[in-house]
Amino acid sequence: MVSKDPHQFSNLFNEANHFEALEQARSILSEWTEQTGDSIPGKPTPNRHNPPRVVDAKIIPAGKSKVKNPHAEMPGASRNASGINHPGPIKI
Repeated sequence: MVSKDPHQFSNLFNEANHFEALEQARSILSEWTEQTGDSIPGKPTPNRHNPPRVVDAKIIPAGKSKVKNPHAEMPGASRNASGINHPGPIKI
């Protein structure tokens, strides 16, 4: 399909001949979410970690802040995804 629409301007979502592929992709995503504990954060933030900042003329690198960002819920945190060791449904 990319050869017919190399810049991917056309949304093929509603085309009947792509329904099976769409359903397969949805099924794999659902299975992935369940097996790996993935989730969409309830309080998402554009920066997963605190951005770099300057304190007392010193640069504090990204993610090294002692102050926790109250909006920085990581994907999967609500389902303890970091404690799940499952590769998901994709087999290579």
